[in-house]
Formats: sequence, structure tokens, C-alpha cells
Amino acid sequence: MKRIPHMEACAYLLADRSGLVARVEVAPEEGVDVTITDDGMLATVNVFQSEAMSPYDRVPDGGNRFYDFKRRIEAWYEANRGAIDLEMGIRFASDHDAGICNHGEPNVWCGTIYSWVGELGTDELHLALGRPCENEYQLCKLEALSGGEHAG
Repeated sequence: MKRIPHMEACAYLLADRSGLVARVEVAPEEGVDVTITDDGMLATVNVFQSEAMSPYDRVPDGGNRFYDFKRRIEAWYEANRGAIDLEMGIRFASDHDAGICNHGEPNVWCGTIYSWVGELGTDELHLALGRPCENEYQLCKLEALSGGEHAG
């Protein structure tokens, strides 16, 4: 992620089987900012969280609603730490009141358009194509590329 050029500002959430999680925020003008944790919890929302990248946000209202979602995610995680399973994650992602599903508000440009939930240590993701409150999560199997293979 640090070596490839980035044409647009974007944030990525990466994780491995062992529980190492990284939030990678990139912008062509600034480079790459990486935050890493090994406790299994980092959240990526629709605004940059690093100070260096925050000037590259393109969110009309300053992103306040997204910081509310970030706080909601962190509070949910702390309240349920050690007891979280796949079904709890799906319910949280699909819930409007206590979770993070959002249809936007009248005259607001954004809302939840898809959702994925996965358990670290597995080769599975559960993906809702469309609003998670209206669409079932479908199982997606992940396949690792070996040695010389690469995605084209």
C-alpha cells in the first residue's frame, strides 16, 4: 500500500487471520497513513481519522455523522468484547437505531449501500449487496493467491 501510487483519497481496512488489523488512509498529495492494532478492533468510516489526511475529506457536513458512527462502533465493541459473533455483527450492521445502517436523510447524499461482516481467522465474508436491513447476507469464500499469482 505504501509503494503503489494512489490517484484518489481513500481509506482501507485490512486484517489477517491472527487478528492484526490495519486502517490505511491514502491521498495522492499526502501519501499513506497507517494505524495498526492487534486487539482485533479498528473502524473505518467515510471520513479520514488521521490528522494528516483529514484535509482531503470531501464530506459536505464535515463528517460529524460519520464520527457518530465511529463512536457507536467503538462503544458496541467495548460493551460486547469477548462475546461478539457473526450474527451479532450482522445485527449491528443492519440496525438503524443501535447499529450503523443508514439510509441518509432527505437531501443528504449518502447512506449504506452495501455491508460486509467477517470473522478473523476464517476464509469467509458475509456480504449484503444493498442496504443490510433490506438484503440478506450472502456467504463469500475467500481464496488466497499463492507465490507468483497476482490479481489482474
